[in-house]
Amino acid sequence: MTQATKPPEPLAVARAHNQVQLRHLIGSKWSRIDGKAAFVHYGCIARNAETVLLRSVLTPFDDLLLPWRDLRNVAVWAPGWIPCAPPSDTDDGEAR
Repeated sequence: MTQATKPPEPLAVARAHNQVQLRHLIGSKWSRIDGKAAFVHYGCIARNAETVLLRSVLTPFDDLLLPWRDLRNVAVWAPGWIPCAPPSDTDDGEAR
């Protein structure tokens, strides 16, 4: 008896949009990946029927109020906290 084996699934599957579950939104963590905001890591602290309030992790006074459907845009938001790139050293090591 031989069983047919199915091919392995790809590890990274491109998604059309992020899945947002409203009942789990408060307390969730998000990363802004488009580079247009001053900060990258945000946590959801409040929501209503149409909007969410995201607060920056590094500065508690940087809040974003946006429609919760905007979090579905994979070009702007990623669920969870993604690692930031280390700061680039433009200094050549000379003392000033």
